[in-house]
Amino acid sequence: MDMKESCVTFSRVSSREQETGYSLDSQVRLLDDTADRKDFKVAKTFRISESASKGDERKTFQEMLAYVKKHNIKHILVEKVDRITRSLQDAVFIDDWRNIEGNHVYFVKDGLDLHKHSKSADVLQWDIKVVFARQYINNLREETTKGQLEKARQGHYPGNSKRGYVTKRENGSRRATWHVDTKPTSEAPYIARAFELASTSDKSLSTLRLELHTEGWKQKNENPIPKSRLAEILKDPFYTGSSFYWCGKQYPAQHEGIVRQDIFDRVQERFERKRNGTKRNKHLHLLGGLMSCKLCSRSITAEIQKGRTYYRCTGHGGCTQKSVYALESDIESQIVDSLATIEINDAEFLEWLKDALKESHQEEVEFHNGALTNLEEQYRRLQQRIDNLYIDKLDGVITREKHDELATKYRAEQDAILKKIKSHQSSNEKYIELGVKLLDFANEARNLYLSRTKEQKREVLHFAFLNAQLEDKKLSVSLNPAMVWINQKGPSVQRVPFGCGGRI
Repeated sequence: MDMKESCVTFSRVSSREQETGYSLDSQVRLLDDTADRKDFKVAKTFRISESASKGDERKTFQEMLAYVKKHNIKHILVEKVDRITRSLQDAVFIDDWRNIEGNHVYFVKDGLDLHKHSKSADVLQWDIKVVFARQYINNLREETTKGQLEKARQGHYPGNSKRGYVTKRENGSRRATWHVDTKPTSEAPYIARAFELASTSDKSLSTLRLELHTEGWKQKNENPIPKSRLAEILKDPFYTGSSFYWCGKQYPAQHEGIVRQDIFDRVQERFERKRNGTKRNKHLHLLGGLMSCKLCSRSITAEIQKGRTYYRCTGHGGCTQKSVYALESDIESQIVDSLATIEINDAEFLEWLKDALKESHQEEVEFHNGALTNLEEQYRRLQQRIDNLYIDKLDGVITREKHDELATKYRAEQDAILKKIKSHQSSNEKYIELGVKLLDFANEARNLYLSRTKEQKREVLHFAFLNAQLEDKKLSVSLNPAMVWINQKGPSVQRVPFGCGGRI
């Protein structure tokens, strides 16, 4: 009959170098040997590796204490004091447990046996070692913080992750730098789209997240991105590549941005208006968010006074335009006049435009079909590889592990090809839509605008104008490049500049 007393051992490493240098295993062996010499039976071994999170460390420590209490184990073996006391709270737990009659904590390398009747010199040694262990952890934390702050000062975000980005170590550098994620599964295109929608529409965050979800931005559980996370992204200057926040302070950045600074600023102004109580989503203003101040480049805001809509500069930076109010109907009259410059009354040129659109479309069709044929061939070759892998697995040519590894790789490549095919199809649809709009605008730009609803008018303005600026109630616009081409009113340009979509 085995009459040995039971014990548990507790091992921990504090750095990756210790773990890869087999310190964790060496601790376990040391404690097992000590248990043998003391004639103890090791009931359970508790280990904490360097990769464990703080939460996992706490959980393992609590599990150890719960285990010894449940099984009435009287002996805990540890290599050194600093292996078990990561906080003063841990020390209190250990102190309470060792003050129970018969309980012992052995710190092997420290030569310390701690129990209820320990000599005052041993208790003092324990107290001192706890303080130094605590100081050691604090120093590690301070050094980590110092390193992170220095990294931030040099323009590199010290955090662990950012949606739409990956970190890379290049040319043997020890420091990882941030790069826009270009993989097919990247969130970067959706983040750019989120900023675009937030800067050019009056939709709420709830509506935006659902719209982005229909466009393909999904979490791992297939749900839309949470409203709070979307707001967090839209307020984060990290995505401009110009700056980032760390520990409450803003630092200049050195990474590539996903969104332009002016678009980011426009989104922040909308958040600011909402914080100040201006409910822009309560009223769909015709020109809300579509104009900027010619003097300070800030957005023009809309206000309703006595049932009429007025526009003025938000006044950031003390702009003098803050007190200048322009009536919406007056601005709209100027818009109609600008649209009149796009219309073409020359029947011969309109026929030439139709022919040019047909010719360009034929070239686009050839490119589109060629690209799809190439992608479909790539997909077919990958499928053939997957089929051959299956046969090789059945014949025992490759292992199950190798089969699964390569099959997963090829299927991921197939998924990327399917996304490219979908992108080409979407591009083709937008191409055709652009050609139709060009012809419509050339025929009757003004009527096209005047006959539409308020929301449709905004879409017309997005298409016709690249930007619009207001100064002293006077509107100045820049035409979309495609509209500039139409405005030339002549077949001197040999190619229609498709894809020149702009924003007002």
